[in-house]
Amino acid sequence: MTTKKLLLPILIFLVLFCLLFSFFGRSGYLVNRSLENYLDGLLQEEEEKKLSLASLEERKNSLSSLSALNDIALSLGYNNDGDVVYYFETPDEIERNSSVPEEDEDVLFEGLETWILALISLAATSLIMLCLAFARRHGGSDDAEKTGKYGGHYDEFDW
Repeated sequence: MTTKKLLLPILIFLVLFCLLFSFFGRSGYLVNRSLENYLDGLLQEEEEKKLSLASLEERKNSLSSLSALNDIALSLGYNNDGDVVYYFETPDEIERNSSVPEEDEDVLFEGLETWILALISLAATSLIMLCLAFARRHGGSDDAEKTGKYGGHYDEFDW
């Protein structure tokens, strides 16, 4: 009986510690999930930069013609000889997005220290053992007193 009383808390502690370590430890599920999300974000950012680079290279290649250079010069305000320039009283207003979305820094979950997980497991084991002791003390004592040697309930009969 004493070995059961000793082995049960040890077993509960080990099971809880292994579960907590596999989820919240330095190499647990949450750390790996956080790293996976961060890696996905970096891969997406790399893909966007590759697309932007390809677009810029395509634009650079298309600017080699004289008509493309004239279009850019016209958009910057330069004019060729013989062009008619119009002046407007009100300048064109370009809508600018004043609220630039701030990039949220991905906070990587680095996991909990092993000693913290051990303390949590020890506290949970203590709580479970206290609940079991309380249930054993208050739950089973009433039936044992009323039951006789042969399993009969003698208090129920009217002698």
